Amino acid sequence: MSDEGTDNFVGGALLLLLIFGLVTAAQGGVTTPPPTTTPATPPPVTTTTGPPSTTVPSTNIPGGVLYMCSGRIVSTDSAPLGSGTLTLQVYYSPDNGGRNCAVATRTSTAGLPGQMYTTLRMEGYDGRRWPGFAYHRSSAYSPRSGGVYLDDTDGQCIRARVAFVPTSGGSETIVNSGRIGCDSLSEREEGSGPSGRRR
Repeated sequence: MSDEGTDNFVGGALLLLLIFGLVTAAQGGVTTPPPTTTPATPPPVTTTTGPPSTTVPSTNIPGGVLYMCSGRIVSTDSAPLGSGTLTLQVYYSPDNGGRNCAVATRTSTAGLPGQMYTTLRMEGYDGRRWPGFAYHRSSAYSPRSGGVYLDDTDGQCIRARVAFVPTSGGSETIVNSGRIGCDSLSEREEGSGPSGRRR
């Protein structure tokens, strides 16, 4: 190839490179595809569930149960429960027209989960509403129920009851108080007793 041919070839190659450079610059430079990224795998969704609703304490008393009963104990009844005891106590206080309050406790039953369903009712009332009927359902592992109470019980007979229901099923353990506060009612009817109810 002559020198003139070589010069033409080199000139043409340089011209092509110049054109290619101008076109590339006009398009914003050489584009390289973005790096391929793999989206992160989201962590597995876990759902935390609490205990069944039956383990939640509840009551029908407006404002809730009493932390402790006041007054004096007028009734104590108990029954064996596992290796321990289920006990029901009823208190009387002259406040609020006569207030009766019941509380249930269980002992030595840490390995026996279940709920205590404590009720207090005025004798003759067969409904489920406060103030004629009060209940408290404890949480599953509670050793003590809240104090369920009724006001204006002077001149009324009342009954208290607690049922322990094992969480795993099985038979209930029940403690009843019997009739409370009825002795002075009988005395008044016979005309031989004081006007107030003896507790």
